[in-house]
Amino acid sequence: MSSHANCGAPRHAAGWVLGTLIASAGASAAPPDFHQVVGLSAPNLWYKFDEPANATAIINHGSWGSAYNAKPFNGVLLNQASSLGDPAVRFNQATQPYIESDSVVPAALTGNPTFSIEAIVKVEGQGTLWAPFLFWGGNNTGTSAWLSIRGNNPDRYFAGFYNSGLRSVCRTTGTAWYHIVWVRDSAGGTRDSLTGSTLYVNGEPAQLTRDELLFSGIMPNVTASKFRIQRAGDFTRYWSGAMDELALYTRALTRDEVQTHALAFGVGTTAKFCPADLNADCLVDDLDFQIFARSYDILLCSDPTMPFSCPADLNKDTLVDDQDFSVFVQAYDALLCE
Repeated sequence: MSSHANCGAPRHAAGWVLGTLIASAGASAAPPDFHQVVGLSAPNLWYKFDEPANATAIINHGSWGSAYNAKPFNGVLLNQASSLGDPAVRFNQATQPYIESDSVVPAALTGNPTFSIEAIVKVEGQGTLWAPFLFWGGNNTGTSAWLSIRGNNPDRYFAGFYNSGLRSVCRTTGTAWYHIVWVRDSAGGTRDSLTGSTLYVNGEPAQLTRDELLFSGIMPNVTASKFRIQRAGDFTRYWSGAMDELALYTRALTRDEVQTHALAFGVGTTAKFCPADLNADCLVDDLDFQIFARSYDILLCSDPTMPFSCPADLNKDTLVDDQDFSVFVQAYDALLCE
């Protein structure tokens, strides 16, 4: 039996092949590829964060146009290194930096809305109380939407509303960039804060549970405010790290769209960087082996251009064979990827 392992690490002794994923799939992580697929999904708000270091405005490349340009405050660092090779923004929690849009959110994002939020993030340091990647709304229960870290835990994500929502179960790591997408389908305003949400991490739905530190399900009634990054309505919530390519859509992205974006991003295909966790429960155990065994010796995966289509192909060579079994054995009984 092996000891517990942190499967949040981008590469570990289980035999990581994520660095070769995109080469084997025939895709590229270059910024034009990612920008092209995001553009085809028609975001309303889209901050590419490609401004020069001395810029005083962050440009909205989405359909809402320049009315939703944003301003950086308190030492937001522009023109920083990103995972895609183009510029990103960086935050140092100590200076309490934030970004705020010039205009208030439109009516479509108030009440109990349907939307999708996409970002590439690298959370490197301790946060403060659900520090947001993107926030809008008020300071009372149910009146604001949050995509953020969870509590003071920089290795968990939160997707929900003020005082009620879902948190990710599996750990992430401050040494890696993650492509995250919160898809929230309100079903015409009928779903509560714990239903209708899918959080994708690097293209795969993440294991979620109710945030136990908050209330049970409530009906959202989001109010209007400006969009805020690194700041909530009470201005006290920050984390240290970097962000790139923040986009918002006033509709639910499809799984195919999310996975196409993740493939163009080019780093990883599992929510926890734990490739043998085939049932996404943050464990590598007999249940995963049963899934693997059913897939074994399926010689040609159905769609070798999309690494999501054949999860038991752990080395992404379009086969499920002895080489994949070797990867699985090394990961087996690592037990907690949480």
